Amino acid sequence: MKTAFAWAVVISELTFAPFAFPGTCHAEESRGGSKLIAADFHALRQCCATLGEELPRLRRWAKTKEDQQLVRQCEALVQRGGSLRLAGAGAQIASLKREAAAKLARARLVLKCDLHNVTVGERSRPDHDILSSSLYGPAAGQLVAAYRECVYKSDAVVESSRTVYMVSCDEGLTWQPYRQPGDGQRKSPRTDQRGPGGTVSSLNQAAVLPPDGKTRIEAFSYGWENHPESDRAQLEAKGFYIFDHKEGNVPGVLSIDYRVGMRRSRDGGATWETKEIKLPCFLPDLRPHMRGIALRDGTYLYPMYGRYNVKKEKLVSSLVLRTTDGGDHWQIHTIAKATAVNFDETSLVEAANGDVVAVIRTDPNQTMLWQAISKDGGKTWSEARESGMRGSVPFCVRTSDGCLVCIYGRREKRIFPNGTGMYAGVSKDHGHTWQNLCLEDCGSQFVDSYAQAVALPNGKVFTVYTAFRNGRSSSCGTLFTPSRAVD
Repeated sequence: MKTAFAWAVVISELTFAPFAFPGTCHAEESRGGSKLIAADFHALRQCCATLGEELPRLRRWAKTKEDQQLVRQCEALVQRGGSLRLAGAGAQIASLKREAAAKLARARLVLKCDLHNVTVGERSRPDHDILSSSLYGPAAGQLVAAYRECVYKSDAVVESSRTVYMVSCDEGLTWQPYRQPGDGQRKSPRTDQRGPGGTVSSLNQAAVLPPDGKTRIEAFSYGWENHPESDRAQLEAKGFYIFDHKEGNVPGVLSIDYRVGMRRSRDGGATWETKEIKLPCFLPDLRPHMRGIALRDGTYLYPMYGRYNVKKEKLVSSLVLRTTDGGDHWQIHTIAKATAVNFDETSLVEAANGDVVAVIRTDPNQTMLWQAISKDGGKTWSEARESGMRGSVPFCVRTSDGCLVCIYGRREKRIFPNGTGMYAGVSKDHGHTWQNLCLEDCGSQFVDSYAQAVALPNGKVFTVYTAFRNGRSSSCGTLFTPSRAVD
């Protein structure tokens, strides 16, 4: 057994601290601290060694510039950890161990799920932002992403807005502008299965209604309708919710949102009609969100949120617009009635067992997504409950192998002190439980996170979203295989 003097010598050798005589508090503190440092050093070396063993697989896996960046970070970490010596490195060991453990976990995740981060497009001017990344396809082996580049003033006011279209022919790994040869005008592939070609206006997110697929329908919001300050009394008299400067709008602009329209084809997409939907009742605060879905029985559901009476209802509730006859008649049903928090932006997905799962953003804290389930095609819903997914702005899809996938974001560091980023919840039990994985760690940078996703025929999912990389807003994406994430 070591004597107290021998322990003091060991401690002195490990830390190069001044020698402390046996029995003093300083000796006891040094002994415990040095043991902890030595343990961290051993864990760091083990972690770097394991990470080094994964490097050959990582190099083979890397396909995008973001993948290559991860490989370089891992290589540098392995080299640094391998050359580090315990003597004199106490201050670095703990932080380096955490960094190595995080990189090892990330390496294992990307290899397990074949996960690739990509850049779809970047802003062309430093005073512009990228908003509203959308995704179309897959069709004829192509995906089309569209994002809006603009000067953002408020949710209702943007300036110098233009839409940029990008196309990918390799499941989203690489992207390039899609242009019509000769005239410089952007041209994008169709979203049906008749091959490439067609103009940008042919892009839509219409749902194909069973049984014959001839009826295709897409509900949409007309968006904010802007009015001058002089219209306030008239708008208030009609009961509208008014988005003004107190709510974050541009001073002098009053915005209302209450109209819903639809695009519909009865001949398989050959011709289209566009018209406003006649709602069964007037909602003075109605904000549609995300895209609608077609159920296997031909029902079409379009998620919204709002209030029937602005004065009596202080919180917004999650609602769904429903038609069973291809858009001739519509009904509104409540998914989740707000009581303590706002239930607003909602995404819907039909599970393999026929249940309809709704995942709902809550405000104002945005810390937890809630969910509800319908077993009768969206008419009635279970009581809303917390889903276990911590974030906001959901977008759901079902993969070809039956997994439910919910893409969501942790948007701001003030809400998520441990960091922002994009995440996916994956469920193999029809939405009752979710396993979460980080698609992209954005550190402390803001993530707009309004995502869209498509399920590819091979079980993979590609999702597009807006995030800040190196201080610049970009249209970003992630390709991954969700089923591999669930143990």
